[in-house]
Amino acid sequence: ELASRTQAAIAQADALIVPSTTTANDVRKFAPDGPPMSVIPFGSDHVPTQQFADPLNGRPYALCLGTIEPRKNHQTLVKAWRQLRQPRPLLVVVGATGWACDEIVADLEAAQQEGLVQWRKGCSDAELWPLMQHARLLAYPSLWEGFGFPPLEAMALGVPVVAHWTDPLRELGDNAMTL
Repeated sequence: ELASRTQAAIAQADALIVPSTTTANDVRKFAPDGPPMSVIPFGSDHVPTQQFADPLNGRPYALCLGTIEPRKNHQTLVKAWRQLRQPRPLLVVVGATGWACDEIVADLEAAQQEGLVQWRKGCSDAELWPLMQHARLLAYPSLWEGFGFPPLEAMALGVPVVAHWTDPLRELGDNAMTL
Protein backbone atom coordinates (compact mmCIF):
# COMPACT_ATOMS: atom_id res chain seq x y z
CA GLU A 1 0.00 0.00 0.00
CA LEU A 2 2.79 2.47 0.85
CA ALA A 3 4.56 1.69 -2.43
CA SER A 4 1.43 2.36 -4.47
CA ARG A 5 0.70 5.61 -2.61
CA THR A 6 4.31 6.72 -3.14
CA GLN A 7 4.16 5.92 -6.84
CA ALA A 8 0.89 7.86 -7.13
CA ALA A 9 2.42 10.88 -5.39
CA ILE A 10 5.49 10.77 -7.65
CA ALA A 11 3.24 10.54 -10.73
CA GLN A 12 1.46 13.74 -9.69
CA ALA A 13 4.66 15.70 -9.00
CA ASP A 14 6.16 18.16 -11.48
CA ALA A 15 9.60 17.78 -9.90
CA LEU A 16 11.26 15.99 -6.99
CA ILE A 17 13.89 17.18 -4.55
CA VAL A 18 15.94 14.53 -2.77
CA PRO A 19 18.78 14.86 -0.24
CA SER A 20 21.37 12.57 -1.87
CA THR A 21 22.43 11.07 -5.17
CA THR A 22 21.82 7.64 -3.67
CA THR A 23 18.24 8.58 -2.87
CA ALA A 24 17.83 9.94 -6.41
CA ASN A 25 19.07 6.63 -7.83
CA ASP A 26 16.68 4.69 -5.59
CA VAL A 27 13.74 6.87 -6.67
CA ARG A 28 14.69 6.44 -10.34
CA LYS A 29 14.68 2.64 -9.88
CA PHE A 30 11.35 2.80 -8.05
CA ALA A 31 9.70 5.22 -10.49
CA PRO A 32 11.75 5.29 -13.71
CA ASP A 33 9.22 7.51 -15.49
CA GLY A 34 9.07 10.02 -12.67
CA PRO A 35 9.49 13.76 -13.04
CA PRO A 36 12.85 15.60 -13.13
CA MET A 37 14.79 15.35 -9.90
CA SER A 38 17.25 17.65 -8.13
CA VAL A 39 19.66 16.62 -5.39
CA ILE A 40 19.80 19.25 -2.65
CA PRO A 41 21.58 17.96 0.48
CA PHE A 42 20.24 18.98 3.84
CA GLY A 43 22.23 21.58 5.74
CA SER A 44 23.46 21.78 9.29
CA ASP A 45 22.56 25.36 10.11
CA HIS A 46 20.26 24.07 12.87
CA VAL A 47 23.23 22.75 14.90
CA PRO A 48 23.78 24.95 17.97
CA THR A 49 27.05 26.83 18.26
CA GLN A 50 27.09 27.48 22.01
CA GLN A 51 29.14 25.38 24.41
CA PHE A 52 27.19 23.03 26.67
CA ALA A 53 28.15 21.50 29.99
CA ASP A 54 29.37 17.92 29.73
CA PRO A 55 26.34 15.75 30.58
CA LEU A 56 28.50 12.85 31.80
CA ASN A 57 30.99 14.99 33.76
CA GLY A 58 34.12 13.93 31.91
CA ARG A 59 33.31 10.24 31.56
CA PRO A 60 34.40 9.19 28.06
CA TYR A 61 31.58 7.94 25.85
CA ALA A 62 30.57 7.31 22.29
CA LEU A 63 27.13 8.23 21.09
CA CYS A 64 24.84 6.21 18.83
CA LEU A 65 21.68 7.95 17.71
CA GLY A 66 18.78 6.32 15.89
CA THR A 67 15.46 4.54 16.23
CA ILE A 68 15.83 0.99 17.50
CA GLU A 69 15.07 -1.10 14.40
CA PRO A 70 16.95 -3.72 12.36
CA ARG A 71 18.42 -1.42 9.71
CA LYS A 72 20.08 0.76 12.36
CA ASN A 73 22.34 -2.20 13.26
CA HIS A 74 22.54 -1.64 17.03
CA GLN A 75 23.19 -5.31 17.73
CA THR A 76 26.39 -5.32 15.69
CA LEU A 77 27.57 -2.18 17.48
CA VAL A 78 26.89 -3.65 20.92
CA LYS A 79 28.67 -6.88 19.93
CA ALA A 80 31.69 -4.88 18.76
CA TRP A 81 31.62 -2.72 21.91
CA ARG A 82 31.81 -5.84 24.08
CA GLN A 83 35.03 -6.79 22.28
CA LEU A 84 36.80 -3.53 23.10
CA ARG A 85 39.51 -3.80 25.73
CA GLN A 86 39.01 -2.25 29.14
CA PRO A 87 38.87 0.51 29.99
CA ARG A 88 36.43 1.20 27.18
CA PRO A 89 34.22 4.24 26.92
CA LEU A 90 30.55 4.01 27.71
CA LEU A 91 28.26 3.58 24.73
CA VAL A 92 25.31 5.98 24.99
CA VAL A 93 22.46 4.90 22.74
CA VAL A 94 19.69 7.40 22.08
CA GLY A 95 16.65 6.04 20.30
CA ALA A 96 13.03 5.12 20.78
CA THR A 97 11.85 1.64 19.91
CA GLY A 98 10.73 1.16 16.34
CA TRP A 99 9.68 -1.91 14.40
CA ALA A 100 10.82 -5.56 14.66
CA CYS A 101 13.05 -4.71 17.60
CA ASP A 102 12.27 -7.15 20.45
CA GLU A 103 15.61 -8.96 20.15
CA ILE A 104 17.51 -5.67 19.77
CA VAL A 105 15.78 -4.25 22.84
CA ALA A 106 16.71 -7.36 24.84
CA ASP A 107 20.37 -6.96 23.78
CA LEU A 108 20.39 -3.26 24.68
CA GLU A 109 18.78 -3.93 28.05
CA ALA A 110 21.32 -6.69 28.80
CA ALA A 111 24.20 -4.41 27.79
CA GLN A 112 22.77 -1.69 30.02
CA GLN A 113 22.62 -4.13 32.95
CA GLU A 114 26.31 -4.93 32.31
CA GLY A 115 27.19 -1.23 32.46
CA LEU A 116 28.34 -1.31 28.84
CA VAL A 117 25.52 0.85 27.48
CA GLN A 118 23.40 3.71 28.70
CA TRP A 119 20.18 3.59 26.69
CA ARG A 120 18.12 6.75 26.54
CA LYS A 121 14.82 5.89 24.91
CA GLY A 122 13.73 9.49 24.72
CA CYS A 123 15.87 12.57 24.54
CA SER A 124 14.91 16.19 23.97
CA ASP A 125 17.07 18.50 21.87
CA ALA A 126 18.15 20.19 25.10
CA GLU A 127 19.55 16.82 26.26
CA LEU A 128 20.79 15.62 22.86
CA TRP A 129 23.01 18.54 21.79
CA PRO A 130 25.22 18.41 24.90
CA LEU A 131 25.49 14.61 24.51
CA MET A 132 26.57 14.98 20.90
CA GLN A 133 28.92 17.89 21.55
CA HIS A 134 30.86 16.04 24.27
CA ALA A 135 30.91 12.56 22.69
CA ARG A 136 34.35 11.20 21.80
CA LEU A 137 32.75 9.94 18.59
CA LEU A 138 29.44 9.25 16.94
CA ALA A 139 28.97 5.59 16.05
CA TYR A 140 26.53 5.29 13.15
CA PRO A 141 26.34 1.64 12.08
CA SER A 142 23.11 2.00 10.10
CA LEU A 143 22.88 -0.42 7.20
CA TRP A 144 20.91 2.00 5.06
CA GLU A 145 20.03 5.68 5.10
CA GLY A 146 18.73 8.07 2.51
CA PHE A 147 20.81 10.81 4.08
CA GLY A 148 21.79 10.56 7.78
CA PHE A 149 21.31 13.66 9.92
CA PRO A 150 23.27 12.49 13.01
CA PRO A 151 26.60 12.19 11.11
CA LEU A 152 26.07 15.61 9.53
CA GLU A 153 25.28 17.14 12.92
CA ALA A 154 28.23 15.47 14.64
CA MET A 155 30.63 16.64 11.94
CA ALA A 156 29.26 20.18 12.29
CA LEU A 157 30.15 19.97 16.00
CA GLY A 158 33.63 18.62 15.27
CA VAL A 159 32.81 15.15 16.64
CA PRO A 160 34.46 12.29 14.70
CA VAL A 161 32.06 9.89 12.99
CA VAL A 162 32.48 6.16 12.48
CA ALA A 163 29.76 4.99 10.09
CA HIS A 164 28.80 1.97 8.07
CA TRP A 165 30.24 2.03 4.54
CA THR A 166 27.08 2.84 2.57
CA ASP A 167 26.67 5.02 -0.50
CA PRO A 168 24.58 7.75 1.18
CA LEU A 169 26.95 8.07 4.14
CA ARG A 170 30.03 8.14 1.91
CA GLU A 171 28.35 10.85 -0.12
CA LEU A 172 27.35 12.82 2.97
CA GLY A 173 30.81 12.58 4.50
CA ASP A 174 32.68 13.02 1.22
CA ASN A 175 34.32 9.64 2.02
CA ALA A 176 35.51 10.91 5.41
CA MET A 177 33.55 8.31 7.46
CA THR A 178 34.32 4.62 7.49
CA LEU A 179 33.46 1.49 9.43
